[in-house]
Amino acid sequence: MRHTIANALNSFTDGESHIIGTVKFTNVDGTNHHHLSKAIEMMKDAGRGTWVLVQAYNKHPEYDRLCNQHSSQQRRLSNSALRVAFVPPLDSIAKKAGYIVFKDSKVVLFYTNDLMKSSPEPIVGDR
Repeated sequence: MRHTIANALNSFTDGESHIIGTVKFTNVDGTNHHHLSKAIEMMKDAGRGTWVLVQAYNKHPEYDRLCNQHSSQQRRLSNSALRVAFVPPLDSIAKKAGYIVFKDSKVVLFYTNDLMKSSPEPIVGDR
């Protein structure tokens, strides 16, 4: 399940589609990758049954241009130790959507757009 697919489905069902499903981390879009990777790292040493909820973000309309601009600036740095990863704009929080990071024997990711309300913080939960 992908956030971009859920948004597309929501747009032509007038917001009446509610989705939950497992997510493969490699299929997470760049905008949601930032906080989700932090949450996964937090959960690696957590006890079984622990969970956190990670806000889902909509892709910024200028995402591709900003990412290319950042990459160009980073390539100009002669010292690779000064280079930093691109952090996309996170100003468009998806309404009632998020990722549930659950620790079973391994970390399992779920996506849903059927939360009661949007999360108040980027990462909240049992941890």
